[in-house]
Amino acid sequence: MKEIQRALKRLTVKLKDCESAIQRDSKHTITWEELGVDALFVDETHYYKNLYCATKMNNVAGLPNSDSQRAFDAFIKVRSVLDGGGRVVFATATPVSNTLAEVYVMMKFLQLDTLEALGLAHFDAWVQTFAETSQSLEMKPDGSGFRMGIRFNRFTNLPDLAALWRQVLDVKNADQLNLPRPQLIGGAPQVIRLPASPALKKFVRSLAARVERIKNRRVAPEVDNMLKVTSEGRKAALDIRLVLPDEACPKANKVAALADKIAEFYHASSAQHGCQLVFCDLATPKGQSAVK
Repeated sequence: MKEIQRALKRLTVKLKDCESAIQRDSKHTITWEELGVDALFVDETHYYKNLYCATKMNNVAGLPNSDSQRAFDAFIKVRSVLDGGGRVVFATATPVSNTLAEVYVMMKFLQLDTLEALGLAHFDAWVQTFAETSQSLEMKPDGSGFRMGIRFNRFTNLPDLAALWRQVLDVKNADQLNLPRPQLIGGAPQVIRLPASPALKKFVRSLAARVERIKNRRVAPEVDNMLKVTSEGRKAALDIRLVLPDEACPKANKVAALADKIAEFYHASSAQHGCQLVFCDLATPKGQSAVK
């Protein structure tokens, strides 16, 4: 009942926001329907997989319960084109990346009429036919211990699901595409492991305590939240000084280890004028801060 009340509240707010947006628009604004779109090509379709789907299931990891406005907007447009007799093409290299429920989302986008005819339009009905859940021991997100978790673990009736999805699916694997790819030394990525410093271990324990306070609603969301916890955890894992500037430089430093490895490759390939690509997406200057 509480979940239903939260869903009603969320949808009510969403409806009011839509009404406000409509009122702000000029009466001369050209609407989507007036554009006359009869074909839609959507690249990188996995960006639209977080489509909200109503379900009675609770406490199951991987449920499509996120409410992405981008995904909902895409769903409305896709259904508008298809219901009007148009055509829609989805293109993605990762139709399923995190959970089995993403298969249902993609089918809902492109095969809603078929699902309705089969009585599988509701997520719960689809799950009962094509997926199973299992309970297993897994590590907590904050790394403070273990817990029993329930998640989707495998498909059932896979031949029927494949036949149904193949009505709109055209798959090309790596062997069929035969694209040129560089060979990795050792055949796989090399992981460089460094021991955690005492300061990092202490900070991780503090993150676990913060997570408990957030779960028990003992702290306001604007003061602390899971996004802030995970962001600070990533920064601390890279260099504890990103979150605790007064801490001393740890002996086992990831940035220093990276610099050593880059220097090693540089000197090893200097005779051939070798080139390296280094991806740094955390603690790097961006925007105006880069200029300053």
